[in-house]
Amino acid sequence: SLDASSGSGSISVTCGESCNWTATSNNAWITITAGSSGTGNGTVSYSVSQNTGTKRRTGTVTVAGRTFTVTQDGTAPVVSTQRPGSDTTGVAVGSTVSVTFNESMNASSISGSTFTLSKDGEAVGGAASYNSGSYQATFTPSVSLDYGTVYTVTVTTSVEDSEGVNLTSSSTWSFTTASPSSVSSGSSGGGGGCFIATAAFGTPMEPHVQI
Repeated sequence: SLDASSGSGSISVTCGESCNWTATSNNAWITITAGSSGTGNGTVSYSVSQNTGTKRRTGTVTVAGRTFTVTQDGTAPVVSTQRPGSDTTGVAVGSTVSVTFNESMNASSISGSTFTLSKDGEAVGGAASYNSGSYQATFTPSVSLDYGTVYTVTVTTSVEDSEGVNLTSSSTWSFTTASPSSVSSGSSGGGGGCFIATAAFGTPMEPHVQI
């Protein structure tokens, strides 16, 4: 199998000295570069263009009436979104952390050891899960996060897509949780305090109540 970048390969031909053969590509992304025909033993060389898709593709080359399969990997997966985002502040201490990939992933490669959350270099306990429908992985801390604290998220290169292609580099970013809420109480006495207004029907000036 060839990687996603453009590359080349070859097929060895073994036959009798008087055996004539030809080689043809059956896919536009595979080009015969040498050995398109010959007599007797020979070598067919071919090149493949870059695969810009996220998944593996398969093509064929026909040599002397026989078909040979050429397989090329898709591009490596990448993290397309992060929540909370990089350098986000004021994050609620009850938040989860999630990432969305650009393609379907291998759920078994996403775990608490490959998708981590840490504080001051110490791992935060929790569990990682993966939603195959949205391509989203979520890390749920086992306890609430601390207030006013910087946390670091890391998705390692051990995470791989559904065809076994790994991230080419780790994805790491940080966010900061919200500060504790300030609780203020009203003061007693005068100056800025609340008051309760009451009303009554009938006063010393007007002792009768009209019904």
